[in-house]
Amino acid sequence: FNEDEVTELMRFQKDIFSIEEILEAASTLKYTSKAANFIRAQLEDPDDEFVKVVGRQIHDGMLTKSVIEQLRPAIQSSIDLIIRDRIQDKLNIAFTSDTPAAETNRPKGEPETPPDIVTTEEELQAFMIVRAVVAGSIPIERVTMRDAKSYCSVFIDDNNRKPLCRFYFNSKSKNVIGLFDAEKTEEKIEIENLEKIYEFGERLNQTAASY
Repeated sequence: FNEDEVTELMRFQKDIFSIEEILEAASTLKYTSKAANFIRAQLEDPDDEFVKVVGRQIHDGMLTKSVIEQLRPAIQSSIDLIIRDRIQDKLNIAFTSDTPAAETNRPKGEPETPPDIVTTEEELQAFMIVRAVVAGSIPIERVTMRDAKSYCSVFIDDNNRKPLCRFYFNSKSKNVIGLFDAEKTEEKIEIENLEKIYEFGERLNQTAASY
């Protein structure tokens, strides 16, 4: 059971049992479930009515069929962006709270980095982006990072036989990310900025899910 289910079951304890509160909670849960299903459907493919609701706030003029079709991908992209930003914010908060000020900047649970290896802020940000990208395929606590002199590795379960990607950020002229396929063959791709990592979401999720 997850924590939410256990919390609901606690309502049935004899000493705090209240049929009114249970019925109210059940009603709320029903509407929450229906709302979640509706929002989930809109995330995958916003329908005309949903596009119209948002469109009225961002478009001046009539919402014709052609305008709706024009707005649909923009609205879907904006939803994806909001989700990524919220995940990123949560990761930033978790990372900050897990890292004592006196320690080096590395995620909780990671092996200590040798003194001659410096994990940069850019590598940490890239790591958190990768965690955000694959959060839908695998629990983020399974995504771990290990730095080395020539590159920074991201593994699943801190297992070097389960590589997810690598960051080659030590060059002053360019940044490169290494992606792995099902055979663990690495492909190195130059990236202009860290936001480009989001474009490899499908490949990263496929690799993560395979583990």
